[in-house]
Amino acid sequence: MKTKFSIIILTGAALGLAFAVRATRQIDEARTTMAALAQQSTALRASIDRMEQRLQAAKDGLSRVGQKTATMPGKRSGADTTATNSESDLPARRAEVRLSPETIIANDPQKMAEYSKHFRASLDYSLGGMFKALNLSPEQRAKFKDLRVKQEQRRMDMRAAVENQGIAVSSDAHVTLHDALFKESRQQEAELLGSGPLAAQYLEYRNLWWLRETPRRLASIEAYPDAPITAAQVELVTEIVAKNSQCRPGGGFSWENWTTINWDAVGAQLQGVLSPSQLATLRQYARPMEAHTALTKRNLELIAEAKKASFQPGN
Repeated sequence: MKTKFSIIILTGAALGLAFAVRATRQIDEARTTMAALAQQSTALRASIDRMEQRLQAAKDGLSRVGQKTATMPGKRSGADTTATNSESDLPARRAEVRLSPETIIANDPQKMAEYSKHFRASLDYSLGGMFKALNLSPEQRAKFKDLRVKQEQRRMDMRAAVENQGIAVSSDAHVTLHDALFKESRQQEAELLGSGPLAAQYLEYRNLWWLRETPRRLASIEAYPDAPITAAQVELVTEIVAKNSQCRPGGGFSWENWTTINWDAVGAQLQGVLSPSQLATLRQYARPMEAHTALTKRNLELIAEAKKASFQPGN
């Protein structure tokens, strides 16, 4: 009898212990789940706060642009602008502007996070040459890429804010805002690199970006499959061409400068750097850019003449 009683007690104790272990495990699992949910909730709140901040920044930017354009000569008055931007007109204007893929991504936090991750990874390819030319440290490269991701997010947020308001991307408001963001981004990048010579080298590199694209084609195996030029040669050619044009120091190489290049001086200084065939190819690559410059200048002249004629009495 005592043996049976002992067995029952031991069995009950074992079951109780098993239930206790199971309960403890379930409690631990519940705590782990709650901790994970808390982290997700914190991350979600941070994401929401970030989106609200970005949206507010976009609204502030649009508001500033709206105030500037409202006071510009030739623009609509404040009353006209208010009437055009009334709530009753908003759905119609939104229907006229089709949302771009960028705006669709910016409107979705999950897609935006995925896009930002891939955008950051791509910077090693698109900016790798600059990182190497400026001899940036791994830490400087990481900070630079973080800044570029934030700038890209802000650019897309601004565009989304414009399109969500039914405003065309080609509008004066968006163009003005885009130009302001571009200048601010370049300044932020220079500040990131400090106030020393590295920042000046970076700005010079950025200012000659468009020009560099032309000699960079000589480094392609499509142009010279047997002997493409090196990255160091690309930088040297870019520097020589810029110095032998009317490119303003620190002002960058713009579309207007293509027709100001002294090719005789360039050819003399590039002897020993490029072969005669490479130099001839570089000259051919520049000719379409020269034609574009001439065409753009003539187009601007015609636009100016048309505006002048429209203000003549009787028109």
